[in-house]
Amino acid sequence: MSVDDFEKIMEDHMKLPKYYNLDEERGLGLQWLKEAGAGHLSGVEADNVCNIFKYGIRYGKKTIHWQGKADDALKIATFGYLLYMHCKKEIDKEKAALAINEENDADIDNPLYDSSS
Repeated sequence: MSVDDFEKIMEDHMKLPKYYNLDEERGLGLQWLKEAGAGHLSGVEADNVCNIFKYGIRYGKKTIHWQGKADDALKIATFGYLLYMHCKKEIDKEKAALAINEENDADIDNPLYDSSS
């Protein structure tokens, strides 16, 4: 196998299937949507939002029968739920931090509070 053959195989492998295209004429695909729609996010948030985009874009394109649509719908719902649970966890962290700060502030306002302890 020549270097050119190998590069062609790798190039074909790296291309996303057509069912991930939003608008082939304009060159708008999944990568563009990820950058435009989730570029401001990172980590778990970005992963889940991008997966929601991914399965939303391909819904009804990869497999047109109902089982394929149901599979994609389940994936969209799953990643949506995972994103919701991540947000819920972060809300709980914020509430806990706020409660600790309020507790500390209450101690400072107490005239009997001893800051040396």
